[in-house]
Amino acid sequence: MPEADRAQDVNPTLLRDASVVLVGRLASMTHEEAEELVEACGGRIASKPSRVRTIVVVAEDAAALDRAGHPSAKLLRARELIREGRPVRIVAEKEFLRSLGLEDREGGVHRYYTTAQLGRILDVPRDRIRLWMRVGLIRAAKVVHRLCYFDFHQVRDAKTLVELSKSGMSLERIRESVREFKRWRPEIDRPLASFELVERAGRVLVRTDEGILAEPSGQLVFDLDAEREDPPQPEPTSIDDWLDLALHHEQAGRLEDAERAYRRALSVAGPQPVLCFNLANVLYNLGSKERAAERFHQAVEMDPEYVEAWNNLGNVHGDLEELQEAIAAYRRAIDLAPDYPDPHYNLAETYRLVGDLGAAREHWLTYLKIDPESPWADRIREELRDELRDDTD
Repeated sequence: MPEADRAQDVNPTLLRDASVVLVGRLASMTHEEAEELVEACGGRIASKPSRVRTIVVVAEDAAALDRAGHPSAKLLRARELIREGRPVRIVAEKEFLRSLGLEDREGGVHRYYTTAQLGRILDVPRDRIRLWMRVGLIRAAKVVHRLCYFDFHQVRDAKTLVELSKSGMSLERIRESVREFKRWRPEIDRPLASFELVERAGRVLVRTDEGILAEPSGQLVFDLDAEREDPPQPEPTSIDDWLDLALHHEQAGRLEDAERAYRRALSVAGPQPVLCFNLANVLYNLGSKERAAERFHQAVEMDPEYVEAWNNLGNVHGDLEELQEAIAAYRRAIDLAPDYPDPHYNLAETYRLVGDLGAAREHWLTYLKIDPESPWADRIREELRDELRDDTD
């Protein structure tokens, strides 16, 4: 769409004679597109807030604090000018788009990611993401047959959890920090968005509206170098504790220990689909394919709509050269969640093994539409190019 036409679609007065300051990288458009849009509406892009009419647009991926715990200089300046009574506004990217009548641009902000895709983005096991959900640290934007989908906000929160975990913070300490923050600031829906790891202090702190560092409880902090010891970790007693321990073992490659921890979780909680699923994954990685198949079967028997369990069951059947059973499992997963990319890829590979290249091509193409940026997308494109060359020859 030409810029003149696009300008006619937006609010004609919002940006006229205004300076627009961007904080972070916009999810909905490039910096160049934003500059063209602002100028077409009679405004201009500025590098920092000033005393003239200014709109500060905070991008969806913009962190309020940097890794040293310092707030954005642009936001600090904007708050100072607001306190002085200057005509300065701070708006989120989504609010900015809606004000301009560009709600359709929000699609860039609200792409959904499955648990598997989020795990690949963060380089963490899917089961750790599930544990974070179980204990309430993150929540899915939507859930379809136990298949969770996350939007940009949850991706940011999960990235924060990864950083906190890598710093050595226990799951319980992170949860307690969140609880303290909610008691102090109950109006904030996503506490993790306010958290930053202050590395030289080795702790989680937040920044008050006045720019002062504080504990999640609201206690002000003046000595960042003060030593702080972690409380001793109790022995696991609950299902969540055993799950956390099992995931730690998994990440460290201690699969036998992870298997024992999952079995203890089962003894504490009784048979549950998620526990059977997790145990099956560990057994699979240990090479116990038949025992893994039994646990995946148990998971889908208890929950016939457990999409990921159907997908992984197909993987086991494929490894055991039970290709028709694998095809049936993958097709069940796709019936339950047509936009889940993994079973499309796996089903295409299985169809290729049985010689049905037409069906394989169909699911390869579907996979590319759903997840075009995954590590497997380039491989699929190469497969399709090779197939095209073979047909031409």
